[in-house]
Amino acid sequence: MNSDALFGMALGLQEPWEVTEVSFKAEAGQRPELHLRIGFASGSKFKYDAGVDCAVHDTLERQWQHLNFFEHRCFLHCRVPPISTSDGRVRNADVPWSRAGSCFTLLFEAFALALIEREMPVSRVAQILGVTPQRIWTVFAHWVDKTRLADDPSSITKLGVDETSSKKGHSGDCTDYVWDSRNRLVQIKQNQTISATYSQGLYRVSPATPLQMHKTPAHSPSRYHY
Repeated sequence: MNSDALFGMALGLQEPWEVTEVSFKAEAGQRPELHLRIGFASGSKFKYDAGVDCAVHDTLERQWQHLNFFEHRCFLHCRVPPISTSDGRVRNADVPWSRAGSCFTLLFEAFALALIEREMPVSRVAQILGVTPQRIWTVFAHWVDKTRLADDPSSITKLGVDETSSKKGHSGDCTDYVWDSRNRLVQIKQNQTISATYSQGLYRVSPATPLQMHKTPAHSPSRYHY
């Protein structure tokens, strides 16, 4: 088994994708990098969303940052084929190692999110992965937005509310809405005190689920339950 096939197996590539070239750059004064070029056999066809095989229209050079190979940064390169669909449209073929529009592989993004989930600051995550913090924030925002769009709050029946502040002595910088039964964050409202929320009397998670707010005497004055 040669190195191309070995790296192809490590990436989980399946036909028609294959690693066609492996190179290691170690120039003086620069951080060493591993570069893997991915290609496909001539005459290959790629499936459209409807499951129809489409012919290759052309190719477009793309690059993605992957997880480090030992201590060295790793990049994937591929001439991604735009495909001609049955209705005459042209679109880029999907690649299995990355989501559309991203400059990172899915494994790279998953590792970044795993570090954040362990309460590591984004600046430190960026330092470990060798990118700027803004690029990590972009990845984080994408997956948070995707999760929120897929979430269905219609089954919420109880809601706990708490108030936090970013500076000592300041009250009501933001109000957290937490789903009691699963201890999950539903929403954050900035620059609104919990008293202002309580005065509104009704909180609507979704058009179908209005919740009436009731103050719970057993808790501190800044905590309310719906």
